[in-house]
Amino acid sequence: MTIDEYLSVARQIVDKNEFQRKRVNRSKTVYSLLRDDLQRGCTIPPIVLAFTGGRVAEFAKKHNLEEFDSLRNDEILELYNQDNLVILDGLQRTLSLMDVDDSFTDDGKRQAFLRNSIRVEIYLGIDRIGILYRMLTLNTGQTQMSLRHQIEILYSDCYAREIDGIQIFRQTDQESITRIGQYQFDDIVEGFISYLNESPHQIDRISLLDDISNLENLSKENHDNEDIFIGLMKIYNVFVNRIDSLTEHWQYPEAKDCESGEPLFNNNNDNLEYYRIKNPYGKNLPQIFAKSQTITGFYAAVGYIIKNEAITDVNSLNDFSGIIDRIDLGRTIDETMLLYLGINDMLKEEKKIGIAQRQFHFRFFRALLNPRSDQFCNLYKSLNAGFESYRANK
Repeated sequence: MTIDEYLSVARQIVDKNEFQRKRVNRSKTVYSLLRDDLQRGCTIPPIVLAFTGGRVAEFAKKHNLEEFDSLRNDEILELYNQDNLVILDGLQRTLSLMDVDDSFTDDGKRQAFLRNSIRVEIYLGIDRIGILYRMLTLNTGQTQMSLRHQIEILYSDCYAREIDGIQIFRQTDQESITRIGQYQFDDIVEGFISYLNESPHQIDRISLLDDISNLENLSKENHDNEDIFIGLMKIYNVFVNRIDSLTEHWQYPEAKDCESGEPLFNNNNDNLEYYRIKNPYGKNLPQIFAKSQTITGFYAAVGYIIKNEAITDVNSLNDFSGIIDRIDLGRTIDETMLLYLGINDMLKEEKKIGIAQRQFHFRFFRALLNPRSDQFCNLYKSLNAGFESYRANK
């Protein structure tokens, strides 16, 4: 039926069902976003109503269920009025439709909205206990699909093919990371969520609602350019290859004459000693840059830099290719890489090591990749700045 036909009765029955939830008034809800979409004629799930009395109830008492098929459409439509109906599922959608109808100042646009069709399903001849049971099965019985699960489904084809030298593994593949460009699918998905959330931490409901409102622009970006999920993967891999080239395929030194706890070398300029680490964050670049903490920190920093235009001149993923080409170590290879591993080793003293390492990487990459940062494109300085920022804000 049309929205006009539905609302002609719905306005009279929104308060009739004592089992229904109350109106959701908070502005930061999916329903506030739904109202914007309804004005453009989006499709919504069916609204479910129930006949609770009158001729249908009498008919149900006297006849078998199969005989309901004998009711003609016109006979059912005669019963479509406020005296016989309650809303079984779709109260918030109904209220959203009413809000949109009341919001128009242009009568032409309002009439176009009211002519849009929606699907309405009607249960026949059930009592109030039956209504409550069906409301529970329609609503409470739902198992919400997480954002992470949805992303995994949408991009599950990524581990079935190689993309520009990038190879994605599933946990069930039981494959070891042996070269640059190999990553775990779960870690890439977690990185993408960090990009959406502009934070290396797990996304919460309020942040998700904020991101939903931005996903329309994100989808337009996907249509105009490359899919953002694939694009982020490629940019990250370009960065890892840049570091691999700068460090000449660096690996953690295995000095035979240096026991655990003894300095590998002394940096006379800073009077800092780099000690052998018993269990380093990674012994080579493929291990280091395939870790979830590194990936989520990078993705979150990229999202933060792009979306906070007040602090940067970077507006899209394409801008990061030129930035990555300008990255320099800032010190010798060993000085820079051992500083990196030393910081991650110190973070092992934190109560929540994984969270601490994610937060450090986020701040480190923000310093490294933000054109307005004092440490822009200097790896060594960005590592120090990221660690100091973490300690100051933990």
